[in-house]
Amino acid sequence: MTTVRLFYAGERIIAVEAKGHTGFDQSGRDIVCAAVSAIVQTALLALDKVAHAATEKTEREGYLRCKITSSDSKTLDTSDIILKAMKVGLQDISSGYPSYIKLEETKNVY
Repeated sequence: MTTVRLFYAGERIIAVEAKGHTGFDQSGRDIVCAAVSAIVQTALLALDKVAHAATEKTEREGYLRCKITSSDSKTLDTSDIILKAMKVGLQDISSGYPSYIKLEETKNVY
């Protein structure tokens, strides 16, 4: 199972952590894993290319964590919109494949 955890500061999403493999199918044929990866990776690219957000990232096999380190409100607002769009996509996948992806939210951690 893949677990995606969203971290909030107030109402803003300021970090995302994804870990594990969905296990829906074998590597290279796992459509659930591919969908989750595409949504998360697109959001992280948008944080860089659209929001121009400064981030701290950790990536390794089966694990990704990204925390926004920018402090100006315009960047944080744009980043939050991007991450909330990512959340909507992940919720949709999770509702269709609840045994393979779990979405968790942690409030006011940072």
